[in-house]
Amino acid sequence: MARVRDFLALCRFPAVFTAVADPIAGAALAGYGGPLPPGILAVSLVSGCIYLFGMVQNDLADVDEDRATGKPRPIPQGRVTVGEATTFARCLAGGGLAVAVAVDVFLIERFALPGQLTLATLALLGAIWLYNRVAKETFFGPLAMGLCRGLNVGLGVAFAAVGTQQVLQRPVPSLGISVATGMLGMTLYIAGVTAFASREEGVSDRGGLLRSWMLSLVGLSLLLIATLTVYRSYADIKAIGLFVMIAVAGSYRVAAAVRDPSPPTVGRTVGSLILLIIVIDAAVVVGATGDEMASLGLVLLSIPAIALRRIRIT
Repeated sequence: MARVRDFLALCRFPAVFTAVADPIAGAALAGYGGPLPPGILAVSLVSGCIYLFGMVQNDLADVDEDRATGKPRPIPQGRVTVGEATTFARCLAGGGLAVAVAVDVFLIERFALPGQLTLATLALLGAIWLYNRVAKETFFGPLAMGLCRGLNVGLGVAFAAVGTQQVLQRPVPSLGISVATGMLGMTLYIAGVTAFASREEGVSDRGGLLRSWMLSLVGLSLLLIATLTVYRSYADIKAIGLFVMIAVAGSYRVAAAVRDPSPPTVGRTVGSLILLIIVIDAAVVVGATGDEMASLGLVLLSIPAIALRRIRIT
């Protein structure tokens, strides 16, 4: 059991629930006008595997620095070897790709672009490698991380945007604008959160924290705009309400970090902003499709995410 906990800690397992919600929001932005198909759950499985792979690869990329600084992570502490972590990462990436190929073969309709989900998965893997191995310590690091989340939303787009014209609410060119705006919005939201998180080391600069949150708010605004342009109905009111609640809740936590910019407070704020991704995806789904049950199901993902963090699985 201890070994299982070590590997769950290595891949930051509680945070995976924020990732699996993204493709469902992507499918909603791509124009599903009613209940989302069960097949989207397979795409969420792809997302989860690739996200966990990215977390493991992140620790592999940082192993020398973590050993030098004594960070309490599984590899530098010797709980997981580099070889074991490498094998684990390859299994996660291979599993995600295998599911993507299976979805392309069996679930995406015949007149869709061949291999579209597999290509989207490969693009996401490439973005993760770019962040972990090249961009993380540069000025463009937060944007590279944001790109990973934007492409994660794109997995749902790849599944839903082509081959489902019978349930589209808007013409495909119009939906392209909504999709691009939504993916850019998620990219900027996460870029802001990543920049915020980069200030966890030592006492943070208050102005930098505020600028990072302003970037995230721009991302939220773009996500709301994208949501409202997909499927105009009474559900728009619910989406607007949820987005306002997200902005207020996030601003409240950011204000606490600005008042006390110490590493523990900033770290807790970052955790809250990441958890809000689930609610963001739920807001997109209810506004873009009117599917209240799918939206509620996404919100419920926050329960295991919070519970696993509190029992200190990591």
